[in-house]
Amino acid sequence: MKIREILDVVATLLVLGVAVATVGSRFTEGKAKGPEDIRDWKEVNTTGLRIGPVDSSVEITEFLDVQCPYCSEAWEKVLAVLEDFPEDVSIVLHHYPLDDLHAHATPGAIALECSSRQGKVRPFLDAVFEEQDSLGTKAWVEFAKDAGIPDLVLFRSCVGLPVDSFPRIAHGLELKERYRITGTPSLFVNGEHVSRSRLAEDVRKALGEKR
Repeated sequence: MKIREILDVVATLLVLGVAVATVGSRFTEGKAKGPEDIRDWKEVNTTGLRIGPVDSSVEITEFLDVQCPYCSEAWEKVLAVLEDFPEDVSIVLHHYPLDDLHAHATPGAIALECSSRQGKVRPFLDAVFEEQDSLGTKAWVEFAKDAGIPDLVLFRSCVGLPVDSFPRIAHGLELKERYRITGTPSLFVNGEHVSRSRLAEDVRKALGEKR
């Protein structure tokens, strides 16, 4: 092969290498991009499970899976914030059951919905996250008993209903697609995506801006 031909081959390979690297970089950037902020968070949060005052100046929005261990960790941080600012902060929960990772994700979402029908969302989550490693071996009605749910017969009947009996679950999955949410817990403070490690700081910042 002549020197000129060799140089042409090298140049072609270099061009192809740059093109592949550029496409790969764009693909990586697209995959790494996080959730979108929820600009219409007030409207979105009218459909979730609320804990705290309806007229709170700051709302934490969370997409959760009751079997997700990181959701259990985040729950402690959420409760600490709610206890520090009981009149100023509320949390609204949306379902994002990760069925491909957690066998009890959708049944857990159903059980949470059933707890909400008796006004016991927070104590039910407290009970589940306290013994999260018992999911699958401990019946949902036993968690309900621990949570102080008054009508266990009604609860037992409720958790036997099909998932499409609970439109809020499907709506949560629609919302996670809309805002490109890829994991749990995904947390937002007044619609702005935040990390769970900085939740308290971001809530205090939002409260300072409101006062």
